[in-house]
Amino acid sequence: MNDPLMMYVALPLIKGVVILAVLLLVGAVSIPLLHKARMMRALQPMLDVAASKAEVAQKLREKVDALTAESRFLVEKKQASLLVLEVMNELTRILPDHTWLNRLEISPTEVQIQGQSTSSGALIPLTESSPVLHNARFRSPVTQIPRTNEERFHLSVETHREAAP
Repeated sequence: MNDPLMMYVALPLIKGVVILAVLLLVGAVSIPLLHKARMMRALQPMLDVAASKAEVAQKLREKVDALTAESRFLVEKKQASLLVLEVMNELTRILPDHTWLNRLEISPTEVQIQGQSTSSGALIPLTESSPVLHNARFRSPVTQIPRTNEERFHLSVETHREAAP
């Protein structure tokens, strides 16, 4: 290698081989990266479509959950209040035969009873003994009906449904 001509030829050749090796290395590294970038650009529209569909599905899920909660609220509300038939059955069972009702108002939480009885004072303990009626009280004073042995009353009773087993 002492020959200057060889050095003159070998040095540029070595530089060329090193440059070629560096270029090949850059190409070997960049080609897969470029390929992956191209695949990502190709898949991006499908990802955007999937994301928009997922967003629509999420909104629908939230709407279904809200409607389910609303319907559950109504069912629970209905189950929490007594049915009119249950209240009437209970009143028929507990009120004595000498009691007549002139007016009966049933709401989800309260029953108002107006009528006449030979013993209006006994109605409060009778209604309090019921498993579905409680907190009975007269809404107005009991009045004696002239020329009869009966009294007029206006009774208010709260209702509640017993917890299901």
